[in-house]
Amino acid sequence: MLYEGGAAGATGLCLWEVQGRGQLDLGAVTTSAAGSEDIAFEVPAGTGSFTVVLEDDDGLRLGARRLVAPDGTVVLNADDEASDLNPGTVYVGVASVLVPSGDDPRAGAIPGRWTLRVATYALDDTLGVTPIPGNVERIRVLTEPVGVEGGAVDLHLSFSPALGVSFTAPSADAWVTALLGRVAAYLERAHLVLGTVTFAHLGGHDEVPDGNAARALCTAASSTGLAGRSVNLFLVQDLAFTSGFSGGIPGPPETWQSPGSGIVLESMGSGDATGILAAHELFHFMGLRHTTELSGGGRDPLSDTPECPRGTSLESCPDYGNLMFPSFPLRGDLDVSAAQTAVLWHSPWAHRVVRGACGGGMLFDVTGPDRAILEVASLPAGPAGCGAQAGGLVFRPPTQEALSISVRTDADLTLAVGTACGDASAGCVEVAAGTARVLEVPAPVTGPVFVALHRASSSEGGWVDVRFTRAP
Repeated sequence: MLYEGGAAGATGLCLWEVQGRGQLDLGAVTTSAAGSEDIAFEVPAGTGSFTVVLEDDDGLRLGARRLVAPDGTVVLNADDEASDLNPGTVYVGVASVLVPSGDDPRAGAIPGRWTLRVATYALDDTLGVTPIPGNVERIRVLTEPVGVEGGAVDLHLSFSPALGVSFTAPSADAWVTALLGRVAAYLERAHLVLGTVTFAHLGGHDEVPDGNAARALCTAASSTGLAGRSVNLFLVQDLAFTSGFSGGIPGPPETWQSPGSGIVLESMGSGDATGILAAHELFHFMGLRHTTELSGGGRDPLSDTPECPRGTSLESCPDYGNLMFPSFPLRGDLDVSAAQTAVLWHSPWAHRVVRGACGGGMLFDVTGPDRAILEVASLPAGPAGCGAQAGGLVFRPPTQEALSISVRTDADLTLAVGTACGDASAGCVEVAAGTARVLEVPAPVTGPVFVALHRASSSEGGWVDVRFTRAP
């Protein structure tokens, strides 16, 4: 669903509310030439992921120096040369660490007492090698509860004048449509959906000459978006020093008008090619690293993304066809692995849209304005066949309009729809693995529609994709 000019409103199908997250405020800390002392914090039970966000007001680089799990596992250590189980990023003015950002179970969001050390660095120390004395003014830990993983990703797109995008109707621009279509396609490969999109025009900035100018643009022009979680994409004609520039891995959540508050991209000519670049940088911003670093070191910590051996020609690299290869081809069939998908699902930039609970049953929520993607394993196992089904997703369509609900899945499911929790008065269909079914809910519909999804007891893995549209 597209919004133009930043206008607020409903999605056209229903009003929405973003799933909340917890926050631990750890205050400020002074750093020395060895970094900070240990900073302790508690990760509560039921946490699916958390993000440490560091902010500095003095223009220094900063980052996490060491992060230790409750069982003593050192998941991040900048004082040795070993690969980290859960790496962080050094950045100017603001930096973040997402846990988990890999698939090693030792580096998950384990509940209990964690310890953190942070450090500040000179501006030219881009890798965070030698700490210097400084101050980190704000340290926060944002926690996401189990069960809200995945969801929608909102975007705020800003265009420089030379791109010629019409501000009166950007969503009708063929170049913009192609760009967003490619981003949406790669989000779908990771079982995510494109959420709300807002637009703005930049006053100038056709050319961004260097990283300082890119960070200044993010600081001056970033927007929270309608739901307060939009990823800012700044589209310019010429990014003179690179093609795409992400404000951190991941970009700092709930931190606006900072040097890391967005992504700066140059036009790659076609909207489709620019959309592939946008998807690559967006996935950086959400927490993914390169599968291989061609300069050496720093590759991702994932088990299913092979690293390219030194001396191999680019097109012969085993990860050449992955979207997160550093020199990826501009084509639309690049891979996103299962472990990469898991990291993206834990990203603070993916959010759920709450529809409400169905009695005492399990809550399922729509992840985009008119769509839900869920793991089959998260669905309750129900009795075979159609019948009264408790629990489900609450969806309120427009009054007096017919509704069409389509389900695509790789598991055996039952979809029941009723006007009260636990009934199937508006219809019920059984959906076999590998098939798609459509259920029409006739007009008029004057109240909530309760959508109950249940998996067969034998179906545990895979995904289910549910879409809601006005019936023709």
